Amino acid sequence: MTELSSERSHARLAPSAAHRWSECPGSVVLESQIPDTSSTSSTAAEEGTAAHELAAHCLNMGFDAKRFLGRRIDVNGDCIATMFLAVGAPSGDGIYGVDAEMVECVQDYIDLVRKAARGENNELQVEQRVYAKKIHEDCHGTADAIIYNGVTTVLHVFDLKYGRGVVVEAEGNKQCAIYASGARTKFHNRNVGQIQVHIFQPRAPHPKGSHRTWEISAEEMDLVERDLCLAAGDVDDASEVYSYPKEQWAGKHLFAGEHCRFCKVVNCTARADQALKVAQTEFGDTTELRSPEGMSSDELASVLTKARQIQHWIKAVEEHAAAEAKEGRLPTGFKQVAGRSSRAWSDEEKLRKLLPVFCSVDANELYEEPKLLSPAKLEKLIDKDERANLAPFITKRQGGTQLVPDDDPRPAIRPDAASEFGDTSSDT
Repeated sequence: MTELSSERSHARLAPSAAHRWSECPGSVVLESQIPDTSSTSSTAAEEGTAAHELAAHCLNMGFDAKRFLGRRIDVNGDCIATMFLAVGAPSGDGIYGVDAEMVECVQDYIDLVRKAARGENNELQVEQRVYAKKIHEDCHGTADAIIYNGVTTVLHVFDLKYGRGVVVEAEGNKQCAIYASGARTKFHNRNVGQIQVHIFQPRAPHPKGSHRTWEISAEEMDLVERDLCLAAGDVDDASEVYSYPKEQWAGKHLFAGEHCRFCKVVNCTARADQALKVAQTEFGDTTELRSPEGMSSDELASVLTKARQIQHWIKAVEEHAAAEAKEGRLPTGFKQVAGRSSRAWSDEEKLRKLLPVFCSVDANELYEEPKLLSPAKLEKLIDKDERANLAPFITKRQGGTQLVPDDDPRPAIRPDAASEFGDTSSDT
């Protein structure tokens, strides 16, 4: 039976964070002290969940994705009936429309899985919980699709990546390695001679295309499991000795790098130290930064690569400073000011119906599907004497607060007034 997203619990050593906890064991300890915000997912994450639910439902029921074009998916639904909503169903938090792009991407994934599952002796399992007990007792996750062939002894593990931002490699992918380990454990009473890990990422361009494969022999899988098991043991060690002096503990169990990108820990000494070392090495006296025109190709690449680590650290500092400011603890020499307000439509649906009445421009030019153009963009397209008709449909939204130096000319606002302006951001 397919496992619904609402029924999934997170493992302490989550596969999706394996790239981080395998390199920085102390991060698991520090993240465990941060309040759980799993109930508030990002829009991108929820959209990905909607695509996964659509793919799983189609694979289980034998449907094609186009059957659901125009319908909505409620990622918080607790069963199929409450998850797959009708065409025209009300929108809201956690509800995403099945548009043409989602249909195309999901169908390509469905076709890939179905092709691999064709023929005799193939067992297909969709959205199944797998436990990687050879790595750690608390290391488990949900594999998007698993196919085992008893004749060829090949075990296929599929992972659908619907995101656009970060391109994911198949070769050496630790998250998928954990799924593969758990899938092999699931078929422990069968002979698994080879594992093929498939990553399908249709919305992020890659030189090898949307579908990438990592082929792992049984012997190679043993080595991968051993390395991940050792890394998991380091996490346990870091947890057991966290009562040590924090500086001593941090030096042994916190390690900065690219894996810091999605870490929730803000006050991380390893990240701060790494950023400082990179800055000192690459930039020296920051009052006399080198001109990029004088850098070689290798030097440009070095600065660009290492600058990302500094950017991640600076972002973490800004977020922490903003949180402190919201509580009234302003950094020395800084103040909060009101952010810029923006204009938005107050009743877009009603405006859509009236636009053809008073607008001389072709209505099709006024959309950035599926939304209407912003007030500023739309006003540039229509005649000046027609703009007054838009006024009743425009409302002003107050921007969030900003954290700026004291010499900024904008007037400061009281810390207790920040809640009226939404999120605080820095502007240094």
